[in-house]
Amino acid sequence: VIVSGWHYSYGYYIVINHNNGYYTLYAHCSKLIAKEGQTVAKGQQIANMGMTGDATGPHLHFGLYVGQPMNGGYPINPYTVY
Repeated sequence: VIVSGWHYSYGYYIVINHNNGYYTLYAHCSKLIAKEGQTVAKGQQIANMGMTGDATGPHLHFGLYVGQPMNGGYPINPYTVY
C-alpha cells in the first residue's frame, strides 16, 4: 500500500503497487483499513465501500494503472490484462 489517505475528489482512497508496473486505485471509501506501507494479500479487506469525495452514491471506484496514479501513471482497461 503506497497511499492510504484523502483526496478532495476521490475522498478516502488507497493505492496499491503490485510491483510489476501495475497499480490499483480504490476510491470513495467510507473507512480505510489498510495502512500506508502495509503489505496486503489477495482477498484481504483493505477498506469499506462508501461515498466520500465527489461521489453521488455509495460505490467503489476501481482503477488499474500502468505507473502510479496521479503521478504520471495512465489508466488501462483491466479486461485487457491477462
